[in-house]
Amino acid sequence: MSGHMTQRQSSSSRSAENGAADSVPDLLVEAFARFGPLWIRYIRGGPGDDVSPTRMRALAELARAGHPMIMRALTELLGVTPRAVTSLVDALEGEGLVRRAPHPKDRRATCVELTAEGRRVVGEQWARQCGHKAEIFAELSSRDQRALLRSVEALTEVLHRRQQEQAR
Repeated sequence: MSGHMTQRQSSSSRSAENGAADSVPDLLVEAFARFGPLWIRYIRGGPGDDVSPTRMRALAELARAGHPMIMRALTELLGVTPRAVTSLVDALEGEGLVRRAPHPKDRRATCVELTAEGRRVVGEQWARQCGHKAEIFAELSSRDQRALLRSVEALTEVLHRRQQEQAR
């Protein structure tokens, strides 16, 4: 292959070829940098994607909460800016999937909740979208799936904690 690496060539094999002893955290950064864009493209496509992944995630978080949610909380759950959540809620409200409501105790806060149509969409599309997205994990052993789940959950907790620390 005349010295050129394929896109699929792993960081660890590059390190061995280069004689470099990359640390595991460095290799993880490289692996996630390659994985991230591929995952985003993968989750954006597929059957039943009548609602974008971002919109579906917002609807699913509202369904999971089971009650009106302060928009600030939705911002934190989605990991986006308040302006992005405002635009998202505007669009979802325009489609009749959510409605805004004043917070019962804090006049400055706005709550958002699913409408009956929003609950219907979540019920129909969440399982269909998750089913398609989850197909990729079937290529991993159940042991690897469990290990990946533990690692992703641990990293998610670390990232949430660090974001909260930075916000202080």
